[in-house]
Amino acid sequence: MTEKGSSLSNACLRELIVKRSSIKGQITKFKNYLAQVKEKGVVSNIELVELNFKLTKFESLSVKFENLQSDIEVINSESIVVELDERDNIEHDIISCIAMAKTIIDDHNIDQKDQSQCLHDHSELGIRLPQIQIEKFGGQYFRWL
Repeated sequence: MTEKGSSLSNACLRELIVKRSSIKGQITKFKNYLAQVKEKGVVSNIELVELNFKLTKFESLSVKFENLQSDIEVINSESIVVELDERDNIEHDIISCIAMAKTIIDDHNIDQKDQSQCLHDHSELGIRLPQIQIEKFGGQYFRWL
């Protein structure tokens, strides 16, 4: 490879590694967000919608990482073992974040289902109160006093 081609390849590799660092930062940011949501315990409906939106965005980040990491591995084939280890570490973080987010969403959905089930259970208890008999009003108000 020529010296010019090698320096061009190194510049491209540096740019790809910077992009990968940006993705790692986004993963850390999402991981911290999930830790806050999990620590809070109770998730409101608005927070659940927000989490769903962020999860969708995060899943697309996973695809972006796959493409970027493949490009890095092609250019930096001399250090393929190091790059594969880096891929494994980042993929592990991505998968654990997705799993945690989906668990939070599923837990919220189960809680909502349980609450609605409780509401339905009360109506099916079969308790029947006695009917109240009220006299008919005959027009004489003093009888009601």
